[in-house]
Amino acid sequence: LMVVIPLVFAALVLGISEVGDVRRLGRIGLRTLVLTIVLSSLSVVIAIGLVNTFRPGSALPAEARAQLAERYSSQSAKKVAEARGTKDVKDALLDIIPRNPLQEMVGAIDGSSPGGGMLAIMFFAVLFGVAMSLSPERTGPLLAVFQGVYDVCMVIIGFAMKIAPVAVAALVFSLTAELGADIIKPLAGYVATVVAGLSIQ
Repeated sequence: LMVVIPLVFAALVLGISEVGDVRRLGRIGLRTLVLTIVLSSLSVVIAIGLVNTFRPGSALPAEARAQLAERYSSQSAKKVAEARGTKDVKDALLDIIPRNPLQEMVGAIDGSSPGGGMLAIMFFAVLFGVAMSLSPERTGPLLAVFQGVYDVCMVIIGFAMKIAPVAVAALVFSLTAELGADIIKPLAGYVATVVAGLSIQ
């Protein structure tokens, strides 16, 4: 999470600047939007179909299920409250245009941003990239800075990927110690369901 904001911002600015022609950007953007909608819908259908077919959580004992529900009930209640407080379409679209991009960046991860959060950051990055591509002769040094930010973020992600196996092992160990060995079977079922969904996709 630490590098999500700088990585997304730098990647979008670099990608749009490299396209160069703003007219081409519109065509690419439309195709990207259509592909995103189609592939996202397909992945949701695959995921729901696999979960409803295999039901990996059903192997979890009732005791462990109650313990997990108690632990995460406050988070789920918060999500439900956020969903009920959704804005209408006009306000949601207006929130994509950030009044203060830095405030949106600060609040995008924890949900405290006053506007569109990550979408507002992406909108600002796209606009920033378009503006840079319209004056390439003067923005070369700035483009090099964004390339540097992107490269540094990828190195940090590389650090995280190196410790990921140890972190996952620690997480599974912690869950097993707390809920007992019965958690391993539904966890294995969950992993198999995810891998199956990714393979189909």
